[in-house]
Amino acid sequence: MALPTALPFDVSAFLTQATEGATIHPSEGWVQGLNQANINTLLRAYQEQVVSFVTAQKAQATVDDVLGTRQIIPAGRPVLAAGLPYTLIVRGATWAALPASLRHHLTLALFVGAVDQALEEPSWAQTLSLPALRARRLGVTYAPATEADRQLMAQVKQQGATTLPAYLLRVRPLLQLDGDTIATGPTDRLGQRQVWQITVQAPLGHNTGTETFLGSAGDEFVVGINGNGLTPAVLEARFARGPSDTAAANLYTLSLCYWILQDVADQMAARGRWGGGATLALGGALYGAAPGAMALRRAAHRLLSSATDGRPPGAGRRGRVDARPGESLPAAEWVAGVVV
Repeated sequence: MALPTALPFDVSAFLTQATEGATIHPSEGWVQGLNQANINTLLRAYQEQVVSFVTAQKAQATVDDVLGTRQIIPAGRPVLAAGLPYTLIVRGATWAALPASLRHHLTLALFVGAVDQALEEPSWAQTLSLPALRARRLGVTYAPATEADRQLMAQVKQQGATTLPAYLLRVRPLLQLDGDTIATGPTDRLGQRQVWQITVQAPLGHNTGTETFLGSAGDEFVVGINGNGLTPAVLEARFARGPSDTAAANLYTLSLCYWILQDVADQMAARGRWGGGATLALGGALYGAAPGAMALRRAAHRLLSSATDGRPPGAGRRGRVDARPGESLPAAEWVAGVVV
């Protein structure tokens, strides 16, 4: 039904009646006090004309009858087409390999103080391709900065000392992928407070998220990455390759368990509300003052706490042990963590 032709709407008359008695300011583009009574009268009259016209044309008319429809014409082909039946207008850029700008990346940055963090000038930063990480363990461990530091730590361990002169020792962070060192950071005093940032960046800079947490030089921490959802099969595959018998392995196992349970909960919620869902790239950090049961208990406590409020593990929480200049730390806290 050609409604615009059969029942043309007089826009000029409508505007005249609608603005009767109104205040209009053309230069500033606003109007005040439209005549609502005239508007209602005109719209009601036009509505009655439309109803009368449609009823006269066809009783019990549907929306399709009034506005018209379009149908897809099926084409039965004997073989699957190799391409779309559309004319190519323009072709975009092509690459032999996906460029870095179209990949997900993870950046781990170390700041030596609040000033450097405010200026966004990290003393050390490393960026890795998220697809290259896959389900591999990414973490930071600390090693003695010099041979003298290593010998002093070994001496303290051999003597069975109950304290460790942290102010005399310097360590350096080692960025490791499944235990293999891929980068070495700057040295710092053992126990010195540090600020770490984990940034997960989507292609073209979209949906970039950054988590900041405090640490100490000498901590052991692992970055738990959930690229696009994790399943129990990932955890089973890691156990099949070897036991989880180190601080880094235990912390990473915790992170995998967290993300697996989080994915299950998200999928259950998505099916109940929207029918399904997809996991975007996520990241968090689990860390402890030393390897072994103590670090595992601390990480587990933070993991359970984060699960109650939805925050990534390690974000804004830790049981850090810091050393001030001239202060000694309990040897049990640190010797096992830094002596090779």
